[in-house]
Amino acid sequence: MEVFWREGFHGASIAQLGAAMGLRPGSIYAAFGSKEGLFREALAAYTRQVRARARALQLGPRALLERWFTLHIDRALAEAGG
Repeated sequence: MEVFWREGFHGASIAQLGAAMGLRPGSIYAAFGSKEGLFREALAAYTRQVRARARALQLGPRALLERWFTLHIDRALAEAGG
C-alpha cells in the first residue's frame, strides 16, 4: 500500500511495486493478474488489518469513529505542514 499511497494508483509502476515487495514484474502478474488485482488484494489486506485493530481496541462505535477522525485529521494537518 505504501507505493500506492505515495504515487497513486496510476502513478505506481509495476517496477516500483515489485521493488517494494521484492518481486519481479512477472511474479506480480502471475500472482495477481494485473496492477488492479494487486491493488484490490493489498486494499483487502489493509482493511482486514484495520478492522482487527479496531476490534482489539474494544471501543464503542462513537469512540471508534472519534479516534478514526482524529487520526486522519492529524495526518492531513501533518502533510499540510500544520
